[in-house]
Amino acid sequence: MTAMAAEAHRGGTVCGSACGDLNDTSLEHVPELIQKAEYADAYPTDFGARQGTTLADAMDNTARGGYFRTSPPTYPNSAWCTLTDPMPYDVQFIEYFYWGLVANLGMLGDRSPRVCADIESEWKLCTQSQFRATDTKLHAILTDPRFSLPQVAPDGSYR
Repeated sequence: MTAMAAEAHRGGTVCGSACGDLNDTSLEHVPELIQKAEYADAYPTDFGARQGTTLADAMDNTARGGYFRTSPPTYPNSAWCTLTDPMPYDVQFIEYFYWGLVANLGMLGDRSPRVCADIESEWKLCTQSQFRATDTKLHAILTDPRFSLPQVAPDGSYR
């Protein structure tokens, strides 16, 4: 059994044990795979992990307050996506997509309120309403019917 499978618990949350919940790593890794392996190839001008794409413009021009090739030591005060770990641009891009998707689906503070304190150094929009009101560019991408992205959070129970 892989480490990811060992931590993918049906009905688990993004916050996991830090919030007193079961952990479900698939909630993080599946969106990363979707963006990196599928959407970037199918919609390169929208999801390609490079400066100038639709998603990159949302990240650079609104969420982070500028283009940063690698994670900077500080961000503008207006930034809400403030990735602190050193990482190259393409990884920052995947993280931004992930945080936006799970916030839009209500999988952060709406489901596990204690997660907000754990993630605030990287992502300030902890609830669905905060995300939708603030990151309107990413919200428009995530809800664009052309992309058929999830609009309901997974819960581990499916028909």
